[in-house]
Amino acid sequence: MRELRNALTGLVVAVPGAEMGCARLLDGLGAVHTDRRAAAIDDAQFARGDGPCVEAARSGRPVLAAVTEIRTFWPEFARAAREFRIRGVVAVPLVERAEPLGTLSFYGRFAPEAEEVARWAGLAVIDQVRRERAAPRLVR
Repeated sequence: MRELRNALTGLVVAVPGAEMGCARLLDGLGAVHTDRRAAAIDDAQFARGDGPCVEAARSGRPVLAAVTEIRTFWPEFARAAREFRIRGVVAVPLVERAEPLGTLSFYGRFAPEAEEVARWAGLAVIDQVRRERAAPRLVR
């Protein structure tokens, strides 16, 4: 997962307006976060089953939401976002061959092109997940 975390850190720099991010995988591989704030905000959404990242996972469509939409559609998430000073979120589903793998989420203040860049970032994460799945595992 170290390689995935390194890839995520690089992708946060590439997405306009992103300050932190998370890649959450559905197949038991867990999640990687750029920092404690990203972990807390992402974990809370999935624990409650509600929020923009959960919506992206459920719908299979990207979600780009500013603070006003966050307050309207996900009030619980909005409280946590305010605590961590998050002004927006872009979440893209990670899908390979029509199979959901998880979500890639970025938090910050976003420019309109952030969603398209995040989609491309999702492809990079899928590629990294593929490599990690193929890597031999050490058995203790």
